Amino acid sequence: MLTSFTPRILLFLIVIFAILARLVSSIQAGAQPISTLPASEPYSLSYAAGGYDARGNFLGGTELMNLAAFEGRLYAGIGYWMDRPQNIPQHPDPKSGAQILVLDAKAAQWRQENGFSEGDSTGGVNTRLSTMRVIQFHRFDAAGNILGPLAEMLVVGLDGKNGTVYTQRSPGSWEDTRVPAPTPIRSLAVYYDPTDKTERLYAAPGGDLESADRSVFSGVYDPSAPGRLRWNPTPEHVGVGGRVMSMTECDGALFAAARPSIFRRNDAQKSWDVIYSYPITDPFDLSQYASGFRGLTCIVGPDGKKALLSGFEGSSGDILRTDPHTGAAVVELHTRQFLTQQWGSEPSKPDIIAGYNDIPAVKSGPGEIRLFGLLARDADDMHAAWVLSRTTSYPPRYDLHRVNPPMTWPHSRSDDALWSVRAIAVSPFPEDQGQVLYLGGYDGHFQPDHNTAWLDRVGVNTALAPYKQK
Repeated sequence: MLTSFTPRILLFLIVIFAILARLVSSIQAGAQPISTLPASEPYSLSYAAGGYDARGNFLGGTELMNLAAFEGRLYAGIGYWMDRPQNIPQHPDPKSGAQILVLDAKAAQWRQENGFSEGDSTGGVNTRLSTMRVIQFHRFDAAGNILGPLAEMLVVGLDGKNGTVYTQRSPGSWEDTRVPAPTPIRSLAVYYDPTDKTERLYAAPGGDLESADRSVFSGVYDPSAPGRLRWNPTPEHVGVGGRVMSMTECDGALFAAARPSIFRRNDAQKSWDVIYSYPITDPFDLSQYASGFRGLTCIVGPDGKKALLSGFEGSSGDILRTDPHTGAAVVELHTRQFLTQQWGSEPSKPDIIAGYNDIPAVKSGPGEIRLFGLLARDADDMHAAWVLSRTTSYPPRYDLHRVNPPMTWPHSRSDDALWSVRAIAVSPFPEDQGQVLYLGGYDGHFQPDHNTAWLDRVGVNTALAPYKQK
C-alpha cells in the first residue's frame, strides 16, 4: 500500500518545489538589489569636452556653466572663457563660442542644440552662457492671486560684450528676444509686481566688473514678440559697479545680489534698496577675483518663515542666511575655516565660492538636502572637486563631499584637475526616480585652458557619502 503511494508523493513534492522555485525567481526578478538602486549609482563621466556629436558639431568648452531639466530633457550651458585651442597643438580643435547642449535620455549622447559662434553685433564671439533658467509665467485674478500657468520657457543669458537673452521656441529652435540695449546678462528671475499687477522676467547684467552702473531690464510674456518676450525699453538702475550675480523672488519681493550687498526691489519706486552689506575686512574680497553674493536662494528659515540663503565669494567664502524683511543676517558657515578642519590644512586658493549659480535641493531619505557647488582647492588633493550639503534641521548640519576625477580622460585637455562644481541638477529621466544627480563645471581662474569642461552622473547616496577627514 505504502509502495503504491510513493510515486504520487514524489510527483506532488516535485510540483510543490517547482512552484516555490518559480515564486522565488519571480520575487528576485522584481526586487532590485541595493547596489543597483538609482541612489547608489557610482560616479560616471557624462560629458568631457573635446569630442563631436553625431552631426559633426564640436563639443568643447572650458567650463560647464549651468544645467536645467526641461520637458524631460537635460540641458547644459557650455562656456569658452579663457579658451586657447593652441594649448593642445597635437589636436587642433576649432575655435568656438558658447553652446547649448542637450541630453535626450539617460542612455543618449550629448548633442548641440544651439551654438553662438556667429558672434555678437560688435564682432566679438559670445564665449559665456552665464545663466540658464526654466521660467514660468502665470495667469492672475484682479487681486493678484495665481489662477494657473500661462507659459513655461527655457531661457538663457549670454555674457558677451553685447549679451542678450534667448528663449527656446521649440526643441532645436532658439530666438533672440532683442534686449533693448547691449547688456551682458548674468541672472534672470520672474516676479509679479503687485503695484502694476504685472508679471515680468527680469534680466540683470554681468560683464566687466569695473562698470559704473548696472541696469536691469524687464519684459512681459507676449506670444507675438521675438522670443515671446516684450521688453520695457526703460531699465531700472541698481546703482552698483559689480555684476548682479543672482536674483530670486522670496516672500513676495524680488531680490538681487551684487558685491557687497543684497538688494530688494522697491515696487512703488521701481528702484533697488540695500537690505544687507557684507562687512569686508580682507582686501581680496574687493579684487577682480571676488564677486560677492552668489546663488541667492529662497528657503524656509528656523522660524518657519521665508529666508534668503547665499554664499559670499571671497577669502572666507561665508554662507549666510538673511531675513528678507529686516536684512538681519546670520553666518551659518565660515567655509574656509570648515575646510581647514576637514582637510587638516588651509585651502590653497585665496578665493572660495560656495554656491555658483543656485543652491538646488534634492530628496535624501525623509528630508531635503541643499547642495552647494564649491570652488576650493586642497593642496594635498589638487585634482578633486568638492560639494557641500546642508540639512534642513536647525541648526543646519553642513557636510563635505569629494568628487573624484576620472582615471583617464577620453580627449586631450589642458588640465587634469576638476577645479570646481559650478552646476548641479537632479536627473529628469523617469528611471532615475529623482535619485540621480548631474554635476560638473571647471573654472577658468584667469588662466588659458582648453577642453576642460566636465560633467558627472551619480546617485544621490553616492554623492552624499561622507568625506573621510584626514
